[in-house]
Amino acid sequence: MKQIQLDINKYKVVEKLVKPPSRRSEIIGEFTDTLNEEREGTKYRQLTYRGIACKLGHVKKLHDLEVFLASCKQANNFSAYFFWALK
Repeated sequence: MKQIQLDINKYKVVEKLVKPPSRRSEIIGEFTDTLNEEREGTKYRQLTYRGIACKLGHVKKLHDLEVFLASCKQANNFSAYFFWALK
């Protein structure tokens, strides 16, 4: 019977090039993290990045998104202001 020898070293996983995130994705991530921190220990589920990105989809300009984040941070209740302003 013939034996098969495999050289595992020639089968390597190629690492994907990681693209640096855009400024918009960083801001949306900050929204998601802050909202989820406020939701811990409550009856509400954690929000996903995609859900927040869909809610903020109509805010087209990066500057407007940065201003909205700053105004949410200045409010007494971040999540209440966030959902109220997006009505």
